[in-house]
Amino acid sequence: MKVMARTKTNNNDMSLKYTNIATLLTFVSPNGKCFASFYILKAGNSEQELQSKLTPYYPNKCYYVRGSSRRFFCFTKKGYVVKDVFNDIMKKFVEIWTSENAGMHCYVFGDQLEAHKDFETVKMCYEKNVFMWSLPANTSHFLQPLDNLCFAVLKSKFKSKLYELNLRHYLTNSNIRQELFAAMYEAEEESMIPSVIKSSFKNTGIYPFDPEKIRKLTNDNCGKLIVSKVDMVNELSQCLTNLIHDVSNNSNANYVTRDNPKIEFLNSPQKIIELKEKKNQTKKEKDQIRHEKKRKREEEVMKKIERRIRNKCIFIECTVVKQEKSTWEKCSRCNRFICPKHSKQKILGIFAILGCIARRSASSST
Repeated sequence: MKVMARTKTNNNDMSLKYTNIATLLTFVSPNGKCFASFYILKAGNSEQELQSKLTPYYPNKCYYVRGSSRRFFCFTKKGYVVKDVFNDIMKKFVEIWTSENAGMHCYVFGDQLEAHKDFETVKMCYEKNVFMWSLPANTSHFLQPLDNLCFAVLKSKFKSKLYELNLRHYLTNSNIRQELFAAMYEAEEESMIPSVIKSSFKNTGIYPFDPEKIRKLTNDNCGKLIVSKVDMVNELSQCLTNLIHDVSNNSNANYVTRDNPKIEFLNSPQKIIELKEKKNQTKKEKDQIRHEKKRKREEEVMKKIERRIRNKCIFIECTVVKQEKSTWEKCSRCNRFICPKHSKQKILGIFAILGCIARRSASSST
């Protein structure tokens, strides 16, 4: 959930710059328990941001009651979730889960945010028996339990508390900047209760698992009409036929990539890890092939240079190089080639002697 600017009138409109206050990331379970809430606060670097930044208020309340929710605070430049911060958040959640439910598996459902599908984070959680699943794109608003009812109640209660704060501000001319966070914490405690959390899971069909409700929600949000049983059977048979065909061609692994945006899927942590390892292996193989080609090219260049030096005319001022099929004379003294132009000269012997001496002196100096 994001706490946005008050001047925002349309859900599709982007808010103004520097108006985002914080992002709320909450972990809840189907049994009605709220594990923890993470506030990602904005902490800019410019003077304008530091002056306009809303200083957070940290409550002094201590949570001694077993099962009470925990509250943590993170800071980013823009107040949004990024990979590094999300990795730290998941480390903290894994620590909380393993301390309370040692040896049990945990399934965490999120949306298609890139930070949620980060390989290092997914692998770290996977090794701790915490499996991160990403819901299909454009489905979190009706499949994500927090977006269904929890955050709706939270926004409603927070809005009512804002009216009280504004009224107090007008009557007493007091500063309500610090009380804004206190109102948010109270709204969170009143909304993240077992009855609301359980109703959110039930309304989305996640728990208890209700596939018919999920299909109905999908059809309603995708604009699909209710079809007859015959059409449904035909469509199902066609889907199964396509699935069998894809599996037989070993092409189903491509479904979990982003190359084909028409195919929606449920990202599993196993697939993300497998694809990343496969991608790294493919990259290593390509690097080896590229290095091998580069080495061969360098060897060929060195061979050409050596062949050019070896087949060059014995006379220093001559730049002609002997070709493979051409027939040149050889010097009897140094066994090097002489081009036809110099071999026909009458003073060949003098030039040959001078060339041999120059060659030997050059080789001895090197």
